[in-house]
Amino acid sequence: MAKVLQLSRNTVAKHMRLLEEHGLIITEWTQIQMKNGIRKNGIRKNGNLRCTIVPMHEVLEQCYQRQTTELERQRVQQKLSVQSTETICPPL
Repeated sequence: MAKVLQLSRNTVAKHMRLLEEHGLIITEWTQIQMKNGIRKNGIRKNGNLRCTIVPMHEVLEQCYQRQTTELERQRVQQKLSVQSTETICPPL
């Protein structure tokens, strides 16, 4: 991929990590089963990095879920803050 894009491998790896952190792709290493005349099962070697693009509706759903969770957390925090203020300084 780096060669086709004419970028360094580190640059491509950095951007792949960012895409994965933002939930836009899922990556997994594959394995290759090598045939070996001596052993029946052969030898397993690392294959390639398989990238799966996450459907946009799933990415948006995750984003909305994070936003909803954060808003709920802020509401609870604000409610607790108001309650603690009322406890410290009760109205006259």
